[in-house]
Amino acid sequence: MDNKLDRRVLKSKAAIEKAFVELILKYGFDKINVKQITERANVARKTFYQNAQEDSHLFRLEMNCAKLSEV
Repeated sequence: MDNKLDRRVLKSKAAIEKAFVELILKYGFDKINVKQITERANVARKTFYQNAQEDSHLFRLEMNCAKLSEV
């Protein structure tokens, strides 16, 4: 089974991204940690790291959040 097409993977990735953005907007990048992201996304730490290693989507999200906060 291709993980990129697996709905569970997509759901976890979306939850992580949403939690990441919410926490950055609320506390700022320097004040958040992996535990906060995983708790808010309701995913295991291992799931977070598996998704974070697949690509640099969290970095891209961080850049988008920085642009939002400038507005």
